[in-house]
Amino acid sequence: MIRKLLAALILLALVSSASAQRISYRDAKKIYTDEKIENQKYSPIAAGVLSYVFVGSGHIYVGEPLRGLCFFTGQVASLTCGMVGLLMMLSEPMYEPDSPNYTSHYTNNSIKGPTLMILGVSASILNQVFSIIDVVHVAKVKNFAYSQQNHVLLQAKPFFEYANHGTLNSKQPTVGLSLCLKF
Repeated sequence: MIRKLLAALILLALVSSASAQRISYRDAKKIYTDEKIENQKYSPIAAGVLSYVFVGSGHIYVGEPLRGLCFFTGQVASLTCGMVGLLMMLSEPMYEPDSPNYTSHYTNNSIKGPTLMILGVSASILNQVFSIIDVVHVAKVKNFAYSQQNHVLLQAKPFFEYANHGTLNSKQPTVGLSLCLKF
């Protein structure tokens, strides 16, 4: 019961944080240019280090938890593949060439085990490297989008016009200041 409740809370946190994002990566990458941003919301270096230490954590840091979950799942799957290959390789009995049980041809597990292990470890390394590259890029794109979004513009424009005042139909000069605030 506690496990189900904990799993439901984690799922709710992931979904709510993904839907509560103000700026999504998909929207931000359309306007991205590679310029230097002074006040960064997300540090690309911190995101990369987090993703190096624990695959997917950098994505959670930059506000892309579902993307981080995908990278984490890929890492677990590739490491599981490597471990299964290692176990297949270790479960194969080793015989000396002089023993009566020795056969000169390879068995099915003796070929599949090392191949599966090498593929799993290689996929794990590639997944981790791509995760680091991706999270650094996502952090840069989102920083750019935040720098473009957070501009507050205050314009003061003087105006001068002739307007009708009161019951007289005579136009009198009116002077004022118009303030325009843009977010």
